[in-house]
Amino acid sequence: MAEKEKRAQVVKNSPLLDDDGFAGEGKPGLFDPNEPRPVHALRARMRVLHHPISTENTYAGWISRLVKHLDDENLEKVTEDALGEFLTELAIVREYKNFLGTRM
Repeated sequence: MAEKEKRAQVVKNSPLLDDDGFAGEGKPGLFDPNEPRPVHALRARMRVLHHPISTENTYAGWISRLVKHLDDENLEKVTEDALGEFLTELAIVREYKNFLGTRM
């Protein structure tokens, strides 16, 4: 999505925005409003710490999948069993897709 389109979708009074909407130099920058709140928090922290965008996107993908699996954005109340179930499902689905990929 183009930068101008992202800017148009972000809520004007969002506490996650900086003055200019750019990431870096201690500023979190813009976020996709369709992402879960834990992903916004992760992106803000990683941008302030100047982590690579590829790392940020990878971590955000993992958190988004976890939120989708749990159907809840409150990750502070996730139990060890629920996390184990998510990781098991992720491993099985990934192995199944890899298996199908070799058969096609």
